[in-house]
Amino acid sequence: MPNPEHMKEGILAQVSSLIGVRRNISKLVKNKPETPRGTVDGSNTEFYLSRVPFGGFVLLTTNGVDQKKGDDFTMDGAKITYTSAPPTGSNHQAVYF
Repeated sequence: MPNPEHMKEGILAQVSSLIGVRRNISKLVKNKPETPRGTVDGSNTEFYLSRVPFGGFVLLTTNGVDQKKGDDFTMDGAKITYTSAPPTGSNHQAVYF
């Protein structure tokens, strides 16, 4: 028969873990979008964030359209490389931990 005290400890550990996840998500929501550094001239594909995203997780948009990691861009540390250069005058934004 399961020990109720061990079950209680397990449940408390799971709740604590969920609270930690919630705090991390709230940090993401509070992060302001960053414009990656680089020249948007229709030929440049390399842009840089101010720091390396935690776990490589980044939400990237170009002119309000979500970009898909692996298809539309790759990441190497803080460097973003688009598969196709954003057109001149494009607005791109990144949100990350």
